Amino acid sequence: RELSRTTPDKLEGNYRGYQISAGGLNTYALHLTEALDLKAKGEARTSPDSLFRQFRIMEEVFLSSRDYSKNTHDKFVSLDYAKMRADDVLNGPLRKLSFDLIFNTCFLIVRDRVGNIAWGTHSINTPAAFGAGILVDGVYAAHAMNREHVRGSGGSAPGFSTSLALFKDGKPRLIAGSPGFGFVHGPWQYCTGIVEWGLSPLMAMNQPRFGLPRRDGNLYFESHYDDKVFEMLNERKIPFFKGRPSPFTGLVGALTFEDDDTSHVVQDGRADGYARAN
Repeated sequence: RELSRTTPDKLEGNYRGYQISAGGLNTYALHLTEALDLKAKGEARTSPDSLFRQFRIMEEVFLSSRDYSKNTHDKFVSLDYAKMRADDVLNGPLRKLSFDLIFNTCFLIVRDRVGNIAWGTHSINTPAAFGAGILVDGVYAAHAMNREHVRGSGGSAPGFSTSLALFKDGKPRLIAGSPGFGFVHGPWQYCTGIVEWGLSPLMAMNQPRFGLPRRDGNLYFESHYDDKVFEMLNERKIPFFKGRPSPFTGLVGALTFEDDDTSHVVQDGRADGYARAN
C-alpha cells in the first residue's frame, strides 16, 4: 500500500527547533505560538495572557483556511510570516468565528519494536471533510490539503491535518492527534503544554482546554481554568460558557519521547466511552 509517508524532505517549519509534519495551517499555529511567546506567559490554566494568545491564534488559523491553497502554502508554513502577523493577530479587533461541522473520527498511533511509527485519523462517516471518500479493502488515510482531495460537495478544512508531529534530528519527538471538534486545537493545546511550559505528558493532557465556537458564537471552556481567566474573558466581552472536561475540546491521543527515547503514550480521559487504550 502506498500511504502518505513522512520523510525528512517533507518536514517543514522551525518551531522551537523542531521540524513539523502537519497541515500547513497546523504549522502556522505552532509558529504563531512561538512568535507570541506563550512560554514566557506561563500556563494558560492560570495565565489570562497565555489563554488570550491561544484564543487569538485559533481565531487567526481557522479564518486563514479561507485563504489557504497550494499557492499560499509556503507563506503559511514560514516562521517569518507568523512573526510578521503576530502583532495584528494579538492586537487586532476580535473577529467572528464559528465552526458548524462535526467529525466522528478515530486517531491511531502504532510503534513497532524497532522504532517505526505510523499514525493517522480515520473518518469513514465524513468523507467530504477529510477526503476519505475512496476505500480500498477497508483501509484509507485522511488528510485534506485543499479541495482537490475532497470527494463530494460537503464541508472541508483546507490546510488542516487532524494530527501533528514534531521531529528533531530526523527523529519523531511528539505525535498528537484528535478526531471530532478537537481535531486542530486539541493536539495543538497538548503540544503547547509539552513544548512551551515543560509539562509532563499526563499533565499536558489534563490541562483545561477550550473548544471552537458554536453557531451562537459562544466558546466552550472547561471549568478548571483559574477564575481570573474567566474574568479576562468577561472583560474582553468574549462570549463563552463553562462546562466539564468534554470531548468537545478534543479526544487527544499522543506519543511523546524523552531525550533518551523513553516513550510516553497518553490517551485523553475526556473519551466518555468513545475510546479506550491500555
